[in-house]
Amino acid sequence: MSDHPDEFFLYHKMTDLAKSPKKSSNEAAGWDIYAAETHEILPHSRAVLHAAD
Repeated sequence: MSDHPDEFFLYHKMTDLAKSPKKSSNEAAGWDIYAAETHEILPHSRAVLHAAD
């Protein structure tokens, strides 16, 4: 996670397999999250994926 104490991300793990969001570096613009399932999302479409490990 970020080394900056004023940065935080509130989340709730829905399963024991869930992986915590993280920043890949201090310069990262956003947080990395992980999907619990494999799903193909076609161009110009939307999908809801559950986040977990």
